Amino acid sequence: MIGADDADGGAQRGGVARGSSATRAVGDWLDVADGDGSGGSGSGSSARGADGEPLRLVARRLLVRPLSSSRTGATAGLHDGVFGPPGAAGAGSDSGNGGSGSGGDGPTPQQLLRVAAGLVVFRIANALAVRTHFDPDEFWQSLEVAHEFVFGVGYLTWEWTYRIRGFAHPLVFAGVYKALAAAGLDDTDLLGCFAAAADLYTFRLAWAMFGPSVAKWTLVATIVSWFNFFCLVRTYSNSLEACLTAAALFYWPWPRSAGEPRPTRSGFRIALALAAAACIIRPTNAILWAFLGVRLLAQRSVRRLAVVLDTIAAMIAAVCVSMSIDYVFFGTWTFAPWEFVRFNVLHNISIFYGGHPFHWYFSQGIPVVLLTLLPLCAWGIAGLGATPAGRRKRQYFWMCVWTVCVLSIQAHKEFRFLMPLVAPMMLYAGVGLHRIELADAVAGRRGWASHLRRAMAAVCVTNVIAALYLSRVHQRGVMDVMHWLRDETHQGRVDDVLFLMPCHSTPFYSHIHRNISMRMVTCEPPIGVTNRAAYRDETDVLYDDPEGFVRTYFETQLGNKTLSWPTPAPALGAFHTAAGVYMDVPGQPYRVRRYTWASHVVMFDNARLWPLVSRLMDGSDYTQCARFFNSHFHDDSKRLGDVVVWCRPVQARGRDSSSSARVESQRGAEL
Repeated sequence: MIGADDADGGAQRGGVARGSSATRAVGDWLDVADGDGSGGSGSGSSARGADGEPLRLVARRLLVRPLSSSRTGATAGLHDGVFGPPGAAGAGSDSGNGGSGSGGDGPTPQQLLRVAAGLVVFRIANALAVRTHFDPDEFWQSLEVAHEFVFGVGYLTWEWTYRIRGFAHPLVFAGVYKALAAAGLDDTDLLGCFAAAADLYTFRLAWAMFGPSVAKWTLVATIVSWFNFFCLVRTYSNSLEACLTAAALFYWPWPRSAGEPRPTRSGFRIALALAAAACIIRPTNAILWAFLGVRLLAQRSVRRLAVVLDTIAAMIAAVCVSMSIDYVFFGTWTFAPWEFVRFNVLHNISIFYGGHPFHWYFSQGIPVVLLTLLPLCAWGIAGLGATPAGRRKRQYFWMCVWTVCVLSIQAHKEFRFLMPLVAPMMLYAGVGLHRIELADAVAGRRGWASHLRRAMAAVCVTNVIAALYLSRVHQRGVMDVMHWLRDETHQGRVDDVLFLMPCHSTPFYSHIHRNISMRMVTCEPPIGVTNRAAYRDETDVLYDDPEGFVRTYFETQLGNKTLSWPTPAPALGAFHTAAGVYMDVPGQPYRVRRYTWASHVVMFDNARLWPLVSRLMDGSDYTQCARFFNSHFHDDSKRLGDVVVWCRPVQARGRDSSSSARVESQRGAEL
């Protein structure tokens, strides 16, 4: 197998001389990549032109060699007081990780600046291009919480009532809400910069571990990845976690071969700080750092006490910062990670939102996330060989395996939980692409005969199509309707909104940015419920019997029409409050507040609810005022179809156009 970071670097290895142009090109690259200068001396038989050996045999001989250094020197250690004594070989670089491993001194500042500028432009454009919905947590656990904290208007889900979420992630958006508005910017600029930082650190890590050519292909894989394009620029806590993890992995003291530049203790502390921040954002991030920490302590000549003391200091600081941030938000001392574990692991509340078999991440999650980059990752990992250096370079692969295995224990699984592992997997995709590139050079394959060109065509076509379709088309209607409602609200044409659809199908106040009345059908989990099998949340009750739900829990006045039913609504216990009338739900431990028909009703056009509502609207003064395409398919039948908005005319609501501005200033003033 081809050696991207082969310490000997000679093109003559395995009986190859530097006689042919293809072989000479490979040798020149190895000299540059390794910075070793050892690529010119020859031993063994020569290639075609010297003794007539076919190039295919040369390629075969190279391809069975490991993609790792053949040196078996002692594992390098931190020379700044963590492993070896101060002053050990291998001065650290300004990056804090002590050099670039196989890549010499790493990219120059000018190179980094050019790459960083290009990535920032690309990721901001990426953030602006994403116009679809993926998962409710993108809005309901970040922007909605920050909006409520800053402006006092927002909807806090049950997680915040029970304090199982930490405020550190929403604080990022709360702190910049007004600053971005004052500067005339948008939160997409911030998200694009975060994603660009993740790309940049992935590139630098690949350069440090494997050299510049592998770093180049790693950057290509990172940019082409459909999952990065689709998810990395979203407001998930997983997105910020992935960015912090990529940076921390760059500074982490991964094992080095003897003679390679070594990391510094200051870099190790930077890695700890970034890892601690990632754990504050997502406590499950500690899973991968536990693996790396144990591997670090297991290395020979490690000054374990220094490592442990630095780690304890970082953990204490992280807990203090996390609890202080949550105290500001909740008004009381809270340790959110424990509450998260208590509810989602010990009480297994997360299973209420879906469960999957143990193998799901391996059989579906990883193949979908990596798509056609998966074979390249496997090819790159296989190319590292079984030498000590190859085993060291596979450390991040085993970290990914460990993390996925631990995450698989929990029944609730999601694609976005894999986001922190995408960056390290891109390293091995870069190695795989470089192996193909080098094999093509040895074999003299050019044009469409090149395996690299064919591989990149397959990767680009599949990933670009997936990225564009999922980012621009699939589930776009639930976003478009919120933009439309925001414009209508700002024009004073909306009194209130009812989302007659499954819970959290759309964003909420963070997109409307007006203090108007909005209501959705809820889906609270069965907290404290003994018989979970019989539990049905409000959304379930609605879709189990749509007509019975509307007859029982909705007022009978639908605009200018009074609803009449063949059978009367059942007599249920009612509890009157200033907020409204709360009615019992038979067999369930909660009450439903009676619904009123809002000026705007938003719903999906599908067979589950549409026939009933369209029949009720017939004969009333409600009309279809907007319709938005949402998706061609969906795994939830309740979310199939277009998004439709029913509206009552302004005049029918006792208003005219001259009073709109006055009512808007009274009820929907800008926040």
